[in-house]
Amino acid sequence: MEILDASLTEDHIGIESEGQYLDLHNCYNFVKCEKQSDSVYLHWRKNDGDWVPKHIPSTVCMRFDLVDSFQQRGATSETLEELGFIDDADADYNPSHIYQPGDFLVFRFTHGGEILIKGKRFSVDLARRLTCS
Repeated sequence: MEILDASLTEDHIGIESEGQYLDLHNCYNFVKCEKQSDSVYLHWRKNDGDWVPKHIPSTVCMRFDLVDSFQQRGATSETLEELGFIDDADADYNPSHIYQPGDFLVFRFTHGGEILIKGKRFSVDLARRLTCS
């Protein structure tokens, strides 16, 4: 997967984009997942807690293009537990797994829900430049 304008953080709960650390576990609520043709969009909204930095973007939209495989297992919640890569859709998540081409990106939520995506490109929109409804 080509990651265009972001990187996953070593703590497995956030991304870094446009020079900003975005803590998806503590500072953002997961809103929804949309599949449109061969693209998948994950939408996040900034949490209104006192601990959330004021300077971070109010929304984050992740876009995956040329998606080969997409699975949603169980019910997602607002709270991301962790994210990382797995080499097979049936494999158990291992946070120490090192990404290899063809791996799935997995988002694990509280209460056990998961989203698994295998695609060619991954990009992040902090300023609504992408088509994220």
